[in-house]
Amino acid sequence: MANHFAAASPTVLAAKGQPIFLPGFDRVTQLGMEFNTLTFASAWLRKTYTSDHARSIQVCLAAEDHYRRERLLQEVRYGNNITLLFKACYEFREFRMSDDLWKAVGRVYGVTPEVVRSVVDLYVKAREIFLRNYQPDRGTPSLRTTATHWADKWIMFIDGRDGRRPPAIYDDVFAGVNVFFRQEEQATNGDLARILSTARHVGAPMGPHALRKRSLSPCPLESSPVAKKRIASTSTDGTGTQATSVSFGSKNEYQSDQKHADEPYFQLKIRGIHNSPPCKDSDYSLADDYEALVRSNIELQARVESLEKERLESTKAQNDRDHAIRTLQAKFMAFEKVSAAAHTQKSVNNEVVREMQDVTRKLGAQTEKLQKIEKELKNRDQAAHTMQTTISSLQEDLARREKDLEAQKKDFSEMLTRVMSLEAKNVFLNNLHKTVRDLRAELACEVQKDRASALSLDSANEQKKQDAKLKATEEALEKQGQTIERAMDRVLALEDQALKSDARIEPLRKQPDLTKDIPRLWVKMSAMNQTQVDNIKKLDANIQTLRAGLEQTRAEIGLLSKRLVTGLGDLPTIQKTVSETQTKITNIEQHRTEISKRLDDVEVSQKLVALQDHSARIDELSQSIETLNNLSVSLANADDVRLAALRAELDAFYQKQAEASQQQAKQAADTDDTIRKVIEQLEQRLDRIDRELESYMVESRGKFDQLVEGDAAFGRHVERAAKESSNVAAVVDSLCQRVGIMENGFVVMRDVMRARRR
Repeated sequence: MANHFAAASPTVLAAKGQPIFLPGFDRVTQLGMEFNTLTFASAWLRKTYTSDHARSIQVCLAAEDHYRRERLLQEVRYGNNITLLFKACYEFREFRMSDDLWKAVGRVYGVTPEVVRSVVDLYVKAREIFLRNYQPDRGTPSLRTTATHWADKWIMFIDGRDGRRPPAIYDDVFAGVNVFFRQEEQATNGDLARILSTARHVGAPMGPHALRKRSLSPCPLESSPVAKKRIASTSTDGTGTQATSVSFGSKNEYQSDQKHADEPYFQLKIRGIHNSPPCKDSDYSLADDYEALVRSNIELQARVESLEKERLESTKAQNDRDHAIRTLQAKFMAFEKVSAAAHTQKSVNNEVVREMQDVTRKLGAQTEKLQKIEKELKNRDQAAHTMQTTISSLQEDLARREKDLEAQKKDFSEMLTRVMSLEAKNVFLNNLHKTVRDLRAELACEVQKDRASALSLDSANEQKKQDAKLKATEEALEKQGQTIERAMDRVLALEDQALKSDARIEPLRKQPDLTKDIPRLWVKMSAMNQTQVDNIKKLDANIQTLRAGLEQTRAEIGLLSKRLVTGLGDLPTIQKTVSETQTKITNIEQHRTEISKRLDDVEVSQKLVALQDHSARIDELSQSIETLNNLSVSLANADDVRLAALRAELDAFYQKQAEASQQQAKQAADTDDTIRKVIEQLEQRLDRIDRELESYMVESRGKFDQLVEGDAAFGRHVERAAKESSNVAAVVDSLCQRVGIMENGFVVMRDVMRARRR
């Protein structure tokens, strides 16, 4: 069984670092592999895809010593790795034109894609040379192994002789290669490179059929002269002739041996040939040949000495190499023991996997919390946007009402002008009333004089004159009455205008005060700012919680990394989980960046709203002050115009009064009572208008004072908002510092994980 295993497995050599040949491939081409490097040992001698405890391997290795067992196991592992390399290439042949196939396979073996491709090309070339040089006879199967089977399939595919289309099983070559090698890792693979057929090419030569030059190996110098003569007597000489046997029974021959004991082998051989009977009995002399042989003997001795020196040097170098190989072998044995111990510690690895799963679940929960916080921030942003829309609509309503107030102020100024004119006319009527009383007194005096004169006059001419004078007086009184009627009509029209002004003032009085809405709006703004501050504090608390969770995660990852130093069982699964953890940590960093941006946007929006409100209030106050200044100027101008008009009317009236003073006495007596009543009514209405005007002015002054106080309160509110914004800025700076510390921690963790992967 041991001999069969030796024949079925690759060629067994003396020590590690020397070539390993796979049957079915050209051996000279296989020498292109760098067998004496650590990369070769770590990539192609790994035991991941070989079950050393397989029955076929253990039975075949039972009779071997420990060193030979390890050597044979390494050869089996090498054959299995090369076989799986060709099998993977054929299974994923649809990705042959892509670099992803070689990258994926290189990740599995821990080498670069160029190394994988060069190994495949080397063994393809070795297989083609072997098939070209050792074609079997018709009907006789060729040398077949599992490695040659998959290599032949791969060669047929790249040559275009494989008519079957490659199956489209995997969309991602990396995932497919990982699944393929994970299945092979779980399988119990024996010796995949053993010979499957019984062809005559099992013991194929190392190269093509050709003549090879072979050099003679000199015998050791330590051999005795007797043994040398015995070898010389039973072997062929340099010319190819058979030497005769030498008798060891005579005393002379023994003495001859003792005499020439110090001579080298070739000198003894030449001397023996020279003293042989055919040489003594020959008719010709061999002196020249003897001298030539002596010279060649000297040259050969010099060559033997140089070869001996080279052999000693090569032996020393080989000993050094053997020592280095034994050291590396001890290291690899220790590594294999650690790996075997890691395979036996499945329970520990399962605990590590469970802990990694717990960490993954915790990170998932933290991710969900971050998503909830993000949704809450979106909702609050929408609420803030709605509040801003409401504030803008209220500002528009306030501006519209301010415009209405400006129009009302304009109407009020016009009404005030009219009231002033009514007051002037009231004064004029009072003067008129006084004039009427004076005229009435004068008229009574004239009547008495007329009566006295009427009694004294007896003539008809005087009666006619009196009648004419009375008629003139009556006409004058009629004209005066017409003038008074026109004045009464004008007074009634003014009264109607006053009533209309009262009707317009009443709805203004009933309207709610716009200044009362301003404190309510400020209360809403302060509540909104307080809500934003509370939200920022909640976000700070959430970020603190996330930071604590990340610190815990970092501690757990540190513990897991310490366990990974002693246990290498499920290393691909742990690496995958660690990569997922790093991805989730990256997502958390992105969420943290978005949250900081949102905090900055909230702070900027608060400052902008406060500044907009402050500027709007300042503009409103400046407009109100400018309106009051314009109103005072307009009132002063209106007073001047009104005084000029009153003076002109008074002058005209005095002229008319001087002209009709004598004609108004009689009519004034009849209309005195009516004018008095009308004047009293006008005085009452004017008093009422004065009271309403005074109350309106008092209310306007109170509103102006409230606006001034509101401006001061707004300034205090702006200062408080500035302090709060500074506090928010300090909180955001502290959060940025904490996030920077977290980022540094993540960078350290990433560097540690990359170093362990290397």
